Amino acid sequence: MDSRKSHVRLPMKKCVLWTWRRSLLPVAVLISVLLVLAGCRDNNKKETPAQPTPSAEPKAFIAGRALLADAQPGGHLGILVYLAGTSYNAHTDENGAYRMSDLPPGQYTIVAEKNGYQTVTVDHVNLDPALHTRDNPYIARTAILERADSPLTTSTVQRVPKKLGGLYGYVTLVDAPSNDGVVVRIVGTPLVTVTDEAGIYRFLNVEQGAYRLTFEKPGFKSAAIDAVVIGGEETKADSVLLERENGGEDRAANIPIVRSELSGDRMIIGTVKVVDEQGNETRDFSRVTVALDNSDYIVSPDERGRFEFTRLSSGLYTVLASLDGKPPMSFLADLRDKRVVELTINLAPPPEEKPLPGTVKGKVILESDREEGAPDAAGVQVALAGTRLLVTSAPDGTFKMEDVPPGTYVLTLTRDGYEPGRVEGVEVLSGQTVDVGEIKLEPKRDYPKVVWTDPPDGARNVMVGYDLTVKIKFSKPMDAASVERAITIEPPPVYKFFMGTGAHAGSDDRTAVIVFSNDDDARPIRYNTRYSVTVAKAATDQTGLTMKQDYVFSFTTGAPGIMRTAPRDGQVDARVNDLNMPISVFFNTKIRTETMNLNSVRIHPKPDVEPKIAFDTDPQTGWTIARIFAHLEDGKEYTVTIERSVRTSTNQPLSNTPYTFRFRTQKINREVR
Repeated sequence: MDSRKSHVRLPMKKCVLWTWRRSLLPVAVLISVLLVLAGCRDNNKKETPAQPTPSAEPKAFIAGRALLADAQPGGHLGILVYLAGTSYNAHTDENGAYRMSDLPPGQYTIVAEKNGYQTVTVDHVNLDPALHTRDNPYIARTAILERADSPLTTSTVQRVPKKLGGLYGYVTLVDAPSNDGVVVRIVGTPLVTVTDEAGIYRFLNVEQGAYRLTFEKPGFKSAAIDAVVIGGEETKADSVLLERENGGEDRAANIPIVRSELSGDRMIIGTVKVVDEQGNETRDFSRVTVALDNSDYIVSPDERGRFEFTRLSSGLYTVLASLDGKPPMSFLADLRDKRVVELTINLAPPPEEKPLPGTVKGKVILESDREEGAPDAAGVQVALAGTRLLVTSAPDGTFKMEDVPPGTYVLTLTRDGYEPGRVEGVEVLSGQTVDVGEIKLEPKRDYPKVVWTDPPDGARNVMVGYDLTVKIKFSKPMDAASVERAITIEPPPVYKFFMGTGAHAGSDDRTAVIVFSNDDDARPIRYNTRYSVTVAKAATDQTGLTMKQDYVFSFTTGAPGIMRTAPRDGQVDARVNDLNMPISVFFNTKIRTETMNLNSVRIHPKPDVEPKIAFDTDPQTGWTIARIFAHLEDGKEYTVTIERSVRTSTNQPLSNTPYTFRFRTQKINREVR
């Protein structure tokens, strides 16, 4: 068989052709066999676009989080995250985390979307393979997806979504072993992608409209076609054929064999013999596939192991035979001078290779607070989690663990007085030595940490008011400036930070207070929104010691409702009259005043004189304040109920109605002396 490169090829409107590359025998045959059988069986099925195969140039990596605003912790699985205008994408895990690998350098826009939620974009993502590596990826800003049918937000801005669609197609390179690496551009846009080995390219989320596509690859003539993208649909563009610039090589040797077009008078016949691992002959020929190289001519032996290829022309042929999808054996059949060639093919399972044990080595460095340097590193216990393998380090910190079965392990390191160490993903290959390098262990210290927050982590229906106060309590007195720098909030609100005794009524040296405000109309406190607060480990105590790890907590605000009342619920000395001291109800939204009337407001016991209701508007937020002027008796307990029929300005029900509060009026001595 010719040792030149050959591949499984897909001619236009033909079945998959069998080819083989000797240098790829251990890797490609199983895929080739399965693709051949599936392709011949399903030739009339609809073509489905695939993802491009990454090229060999340096690549970059992205990691980040996308969260659903109304989801419980662990409920963020399945959000689609992709780079706009490319086919690079990922889905989040249950914690909202995602990762995209092998990305070309450039500037991108990250898009996060999920059915039923508003799409979120992160713009101006600049990827540099030298900076954003597998171990140090680009960390994208967290995307928070609100429900598409979310109730009011405190902002009145409306977003008009663009109509987006998809576009894909196929490119064939004439006389090329693979169709990958063709650069496809949409003219007039920044969108660009490349074809994979099958010649497939794909664009996601392209704005609806007519476009011109260009196709380029060094050594081939360029081409261009027109395509129309329809919003909400995926459009298949016309297929493209790129010829070589120099007219190509001699194609005679590369012309594929198409079974339906054969008309010769020559044939290849043969017999297959199969033996098992013990060398015993077996008659199970269902495990065998026989094919002509560079063709769609594939046969299976009959019950006696016989097979044949007929209607062949004069020439040299290579027969490929595979057992259980393993790399095939090749056999040459010369039909130049013969009309019939008979082959005998012996197939056996490849010998099972027993894995050899490997070795893990490395060095432990014990960090020290003392000026004289690192202490003796002897006696550190190094173990592979889940096994009984354990060694101790030498005085210089080196260790070596032998007879390790091949596999992927977690390496743990422990010593009294030091924080435990951990190295994940230690991959041990058969007969190989893996060096985990230097591992530093820190002395155990009284690291500062967050002990509680208000609202607590996971809190829901946190009331949106004129402001919203968040408290963070630490285990030790902290450096206020470092804490302020370490705090990030997503989505970012307008807020003020307080820490230290006297800075705020609720703050001290251990307690930070963050007060959200509605001072910026573009970034108001939002309803039904999950706020995620991160305190980075860079926060230090007053001695300069940092936290050991980041602390993250979140809470979700509620829908519009009643913030508070005056008198407050449970008040026992309320002063209320129908002249200048009304009952006041404060809303955190603008309401339809006509829905708040004597039918939707009940006072028990019922006053002798019919109450009157007036309305004010808060000048800063535009929210409604209702004033109920009622003639109430002194020293008497009253119950006020606001019914659910009271609606917001957009006719939405309030989140906490029916709302009931109770108070006792003040007893006033009215005797005249």
